Amino acid sequence: MLPIRFFRHGLGSLLVGLLAVAVGAACQPPTTPTPAATPTPTPKATPTPSPTPTPTRRPTPTPRPAPTPTVSPTPTLTAPAACTAPAAPNVPGGTLVGQGCVVLNIPAMGVAEVNAQQLGGVNIACAGARSTHGWQVWLPPGASVTLYGMHQGIQIGNWSGNSGTAGGYCGHITVENPNNFPVTVHVSWKMWDCTAGTCQ
Repeated sequence: MLPIRFFRHGLGSLLVGLLAVAVGAACQPPTTPTPAATPTPTPKATPTPSPTPTPTRRPTPTPRPAPTPTVSPTPTLTAPAACTAPAAPNVPGGTLVGQGCVVLNIPAMGVAEVNAQQLGGVNIACAGARSTHGWQVWLPPGASVTLYGMHQGIQIGNWSGNSGTAGGYCGHITVENPNNFPVTVHVSWKMWDCTAGTCQ
């Protein structure tokens, strides 16, 4: 058994050592822990948006003015200034006592008469008087008329069309316009004396 003195001395030395360690630890400045570095997050690259294409406006086409149709002037239809018609036929064996041409402007549904005896300045009895004629309708082009002789209210002969030849009675011939518009007709005439009885 150790002596009590020794035990006390050893215990005291132990306490002194522990105390010294404690005091030394207390005198040491406290160690501040270094904070762990927080990793800075790398910012994600923001994608640059593609530029929105600006729609290109098509230029508004300038409307072209519609071409103004050229209107050809309507020619003024005229008849020849000089009387122009087919020649009146000849009468074999007859004596020609007069000839000429007349211009007739006949109203719609109207009639006109050509008196070859009067135009020729003769007065021949109907038995020996003969007339021949040619006609041409000038206005309007293509129109037709009718020609005939008259004796005591009866038509003698009948010719119609735009142009042709005809024979009158007693030196007279009637020109009728059956259209609902006026016409211009040129009529040639020849007056024949057949009193000698030689006309064929």
